Amino acid sequence: MLTCKHVETVENSVQNVLITGGSDGIGLGLAARFQAGGSTVLIAGRSLAKLETAAEAYPGLTTFAGDVGRPESREELAAHVRATMPGLDLLINNAGVQRRTALAADDAPWKQRQAEIDILLAGPGASHGVPVDDFCNTVVRVLATGAAEEIGYGPTGTPEFHARLMAGATAFRESATRFPVAVYG
Repeated sequence: MLTCKHVETVENSVQNVLITGGSDGIGLGLAARFQAGGSTVLIAGRSLAKLETAAEAYPGLTTFAGDVGRPESREELAAHVRATMPGLDLLINNAGVQRRTALAADDAPWKQRQAEIDILLAGPGASHGVPVDDFCNTVVRVLATGAAEEIGYGPTGTPEFHARLMAGATAFRESATRFPVAVYG
């Protein structure tokens, strides 16, 4: 289990927070920071043992055991949130898995590949290799103070990246209008 070395406390107006993939790592780091700032925090995760350990480490933290990669589990989580936290202010989709394999050599069964896709699309989250404490402190500081409603972190969260992205989108739109496109159907 992640033990946060430096939990930066940020007073915030975020009352109720749900964090998927919250039983360890980045998710638990974010949960600790929001809870320290006065939020009510619900973490969701697949491992009941990890969820229990997290709840013991951070009294007052509430938990939900389920797999966001399964549609029925997502429905159960939604029902649980409606029943226990109807005033949800913030959802942090942090759940994720990653199989590290060379794409050309990947011979995993489709069921395993599909599970990875389902979890990542239902709850993406990555720290881009930065120290977990730095990542969590930055995320909480931005979200808790209302500086942004959503954030990116790492290369995709920089003004330089955003400027390049917008320039590319503009160039694409301009080039798309130069040539007629046939509509099939």
